[in-house]
Amino acid sequence: MPQTPDRQVAIRVGCIGVGGQGHFDMREVGRHAQVAAICDIDAAALAEAARLFPEARTFSDHRELIEDGSLDAVTISVPDHQHAPIALRALAAGLHCHCQKPMATSIADVHEMSRAAAGSGRRTQVSLDGLAHARAWQAIEAIQAGALGEVEEVHAWTDRPGPHWDPLAEPDPTPAPDGFDWEGWLGSSDYEGAYRPWTLPRQWRGWRAFGTGALGDLGTHNCALAFAALGVRGAPLAVEGEWGRAPSDRFPPWSQLRFELRTESGGALTMHWYDGGRQPPVDLFEDVRRDGNGCLIVGTRGRCYLPGSMNEYVYFLPRRRFADLRLPPPREVPGVVADWLRACATGGATALPFDGVAAAIAEAMLAGNRATESARAR
Repeated sequence: MPQTPDRQVAIRVGCIGVGGQGHFDMREVGRHAQVAAICDIDAAALAEAARLFPEARTFSDHRELIEDGSLDAVTISVPDHQHAPIALRALAAGLHCHCQKPMATSIADVHEMSRAAAGSGRRTQVSLDGLAHARAWQAIEAIQAGALGEVEEVHAWTDRPGPHWDPLAEPDPTPAPDGFDWEGWLGSSDYEGAYRPWTLPRQWRGWRAFGTGALGDLGTHNCALAFAALGVRGAPLAVEGEWGRAPSDRFPPWSQLRFELRTESGGALTMHWYDGGRQPPVDLFEDVRRDGNGCLIVGTRGRCYLPGSMNEYVYFLPRRRFADLRLPPPREVPGVVADWLRACATGGATALPFDGVAAAIAEAMLAGNRATESARAR
């Protein structure tokens, strides 16, 4: 369960990846602990981070930062294909780890990260901000208390890829920008091509060598509350569906999938996933507007609708039936970075350790991606 943060905790943190989302993660660390080291393969991003945290040591290679020996913890805010290699190296060095979602790009790496975390004695956290809102935990506790009755299925969806990134785009190679280490960005990837402009800021998400598609990008967020509330564990029992055609090295432009999931109580659960413009039936939402992203949990007594990806708003439907629903008192939720730092300092638990529900979320999303590798497309 989330911890209550101190205003400042005595943890020396190295931030690996300090541009884009990494810039936000670094600043969050700076609010609660010491940013002692920063690392990026982009000299411009590193210079901006150094301007904000001038006392932090600077690195262009994450391996040197991890081997430095003066740190307690690291944040990992880099493209998906580098999550597992960096996290495993950091855990082996005895460092606490906060990793951006999804955990990894393969189910085997998710298993290895879970095992490494469980045996390390270190505090790990997957960054899913949707579980950093008081309303999210109120909804989880209400569902677990039986507000929806017996849950029958889950619908989750996103408007991506859409204008956010185009999995079919393939611009011509160009020289890498000055100060950008293309080989360092590729890291453990087996991709052998030249730099392309889609590398930054997020076009890489559509390529199987680097990203995890719409499922890994938004599915991890949009499904998180349902997985946490319903105790989903392990890999899906089955995945089937249909999806658009795409080159074998890229994710499809759209998909509509059906997952059979397992819960920690031994039950089975059906989840429907939609992306690239597909969405669940509108009649499930009554008079509430269906957002371009969201999750709908369907039970025998009603439905819980979570518009968007951050769970800031929760609707129990039909609204007339739940007009008198009394949610549990809101708990203080400090945010995923502060939650992790507090756990590092106190030895307490984090909300989403590598060996918990975060692993089940990652396994489901990656199993869906594996399914779309087949030739069955429309």
